[in-house]
Amino acid sequence: MRIGSASKRFVPHLQNNNAAGGGYLKYLKVIWPLPITAFGLMLAGIVQITGGACKRYGNALEASNGAASRLLWLMNPWADIEAITLGHVILARDLATAKRLRIHEHTHVRQYERWGVIFPFAYLASSALAVMKGGDAYRDNVFEREAFEAQFFQRENTKL
Repeated sequence: MRIGSASKRFVPHLQNNNAAGGGYLKYLKVIWPLPITAFGLMLAGIVQITGGACKRYGNALEASNGAASRLLWLMNPWADIEAITLGHVILARDLATAKRLRIHEHTHVRQYERWGVIFPFAYLASSALAVMKGGDAYRDNVFEREAFEAQFFQRENTKL
């Protein structure tokens, strides 16, 4: 993918929420990952009642602080998870982490909008394929590579 095309794909998501699609498509992007978003909203509620913060950015809800670190650990005690996207909900350890990984995690929100409820299975399949090819389950996952590219592109453009 050319870097020039990346600017059109990555940056508008946070700048203009209405640019994502018109008519019924914008509703489909919300409905398609809804079961996973509902689970994310439940976790965001736990974060909120344990003193954490929930704030909307673009078309996602970011939940951080409170019990967020503990919930992330419970999802995978063997990995050091800083943030996770569940549909239209982003769960991050703390506010600084949410801010630092915002572009990366919002890329996963768009992936959920494209893949819907099958995204977690596609993600796991991509990790398995990466490992079978001798790569890393996280860094060589195609979904993570897209998110890292978006994060890199944003960082490079803010230096100008």
